[in-house]
Amino acid sequence: MVSQMNFKKVKISEECVGCGICESVCPVNNLLIDGTEFDPDKAKLAVKVTNGEAAVDEEVCLTCGTCTFNCPSRAISAEYEPRAS
Repeated sequence: MVSQMNFKKVKISEECVGCGICESVCPVNNLLIDGTEFDPDKAKLAVKVTNGEAAVDEEVCLTCGTCTFNCPSRAISAEYEPRAS
């Protein structure tokens, strides 16, 4: 039997090259960017690249894993925990 896991949080390692792909594929960011009054300097993005390094806002991140699957340098990883039965 395969145990099921819950996605817990996203971690970014030092391998991040700041390419911004994670920021562009994030569904939370895309919903915000599609808004009519979007201000990138004030918006609470789930993942944001600043000074060549990505950072995840855990209060906003949905932990969907889209960024982890799209990171070309594999700098973004997911932490999992066993799902309660």
